[in-house]
This record gives sequence, structure tokens and C-alpha cells, in this order.
Amino acid sequence: MSELVKVEILTKKDLRYFKDGVADAILHGSRDDNSRNPYYKQGYEFGITVYADFMVQNDFFKQRKEKIWTKKIK
Repeated sequence: MSELVKVEILTKKDLRYFKDGVADAILHGSRDDNSRNPYYKQGYEFGITVYADFMVQNDFFKQRKEKIWTKKIK
């Protein structure tokens, strides 16, 4: 027998909340605490993850650490 699968349909408004969450995470680095929408929260978490992965892949943390150490040595 086949099982029923619950499918969640996103509205344009839900997608807008998600996009706003991603933009806040990546572009602004801050979260809108007034937004209680679950899609905004999911978008924000996704944006933070993407941003952190980008920083790691581009050795941002290593470069920053080296820059700090070279300043201390001089």
C-alpha cells in the first residue's frame, strides 16, 4: 500500500519571509527579533550556514589570524 505524504506548499509571502531571513543573515549579520515567522527563521539559519561555509572555504579565519599575528610581531 502506498503511504500518504504530507506536502507543504509555500506561498509567495512565505518565500518572501525566507528570503528576508537569508538576506538579514548574509548582508546585515543581524536577526529581526520581531519576526516570529518560521520561514524567516529557517532562512536566517540557512543564510548563517552559507555565510560561515563561504568564510571557511575562502580561508578568511586563517588570513585574519595571520594578519593579527603579523601586527603583534612588528
